Amino acid sequence: MIHTTTMRVLFHFIYFSVSLLSIVHEGVAFAAPHQPRKIVVVSGATGRVGSRVIKNLLKKKDNVQVVALVRNATKAFAMFPNEKLTVLEADFANMSSLELKLSPFKNDQIRLFLACGNIPDQANLELNVARAVGDDCFCVKLSTAQPLIENSVYVGTVHYTIEEELRKMLGNRCVILRPNIFFQMFDPDEGGSLLGVNARDTKTCQHVFANSEISMIDADDVALCASTILLEDDPTLDHGSKVYELTGPEAIQLSDQISSSIASIRSCDFTIDPCTLEQQVNAAGMPTEAIDKISPFVNTIGSYNTVTDTVEKLTGQPAQSVSNFVRKNPRAFLPTAFLRLVASGRAKSFREAAKVIATSLDAEIDSLEDDEILVRVQAAGVNGGADTFSVTNASDDDKDFLLGNEGAGVGI
Repeated sequence: MIHTTTMRVLFHFIYFSVSLLSIVHEGVAFAAPHQPRKIVVVSGATGRVGSRVIKNLLKKKDNVQVVALVRNATKAFAMFPNEKLTVLEADFANMSSLELKLSPFKNDQIRLFLACGNIPDQANLELNVARAVGDDCFCVKLSTAQPLIENSVYVGTVHYTIEEELRKMLGNRCVILRPNIFFQMFDPDEGGSLLGVNARDTKTCQHVFANSEISMIDADDVALCASTILLEDDPTLDHGSKVYELTGPEAIQLSDQISSSIASIRSCDFTIDPCTLEQQVNAAGMPTEAIDKISPFVNTIGSYNTVTDTVEKLTGQPAQSVSNFVRKNPRAFLPTAFLRLVASGRAKSFREAAKVIATSLDAEIDSLEDDEILVRVQAAGVNGGADTFSVTNASDDDKDFLLGNEGAGVGI
């Protein structure tokens, strides 16, 4: 372990970035008189893509009023504690509740990001939101993967129903985003026990998609496409009635590109081996009966290898790679603990005080200051003079303080 005022070096690891945010939860920010303000309502604002859309929109401070339309305001405030954001809580199943909450904007032309969790009443809830916002809005609808729609698989039927109703309701004031499966689904915290890659305290795992070639995409890119369209002066002009198929930059295998990306941030190789859907379901603790329901989804997504350049065309930058995703989200793919060199306390010599202890990686990441990073160590060493001085000159109260003043590593 090497510690300076600006860096913490671990024997395995990585970095964590802390963003600085500013807060105002309620209130409408009015634009200058000569500049029409954009009102952007985001439903599904606490979801995987919706939350990212919110963050993108809030970066555009001029002439944009961002409204998070949610079913749980407490959750929204927890997710965006320091943001300039109007949060409206409403019952999506109740048109009166939606219309009342949106009434302050009834004279504004709203841009709507439309999304909702995959729940039984999803179609009704999303269409209620669209109706409450008004048929003169411009809507960016988050749908699902193209082949799920085309083959009426899993939630594909529900999303297609919503798409068709929006076309009838809004005409050309609607654009559909159909993304492939997200990289984030392979993070156990987001994809759950079924799809998550369980990598933390092991060197190998099994996955039903191990050898499948899938053009998976980063949810950040999907959100960037949505927010870019929503912020255009006249989104109908270039995007009205369009359907965009969104994929990553290449079709990749978990056993190849994802396993090597995980290995690149660790001190050892990591492998992902294939398994059957039955084995995957059993490992996830799900009933065997679930296989028949899940199988069409797994088979369809597992063969979805079409690659488009739509992300780059919409945003001006290429879709992000899986290696970039792993580096941005290292916690899910790193061991839960690392080894740290410390001194037990004040002593007459380095040898007498030095010891190695196991430390929680999550706690270390959470404690990082703005000017600190974690680095994967390539070589670590001890500066005899500096570390001995630290031990012999420590105060009587100093316990388990950091040692290791020399080393080399890579910030990932």
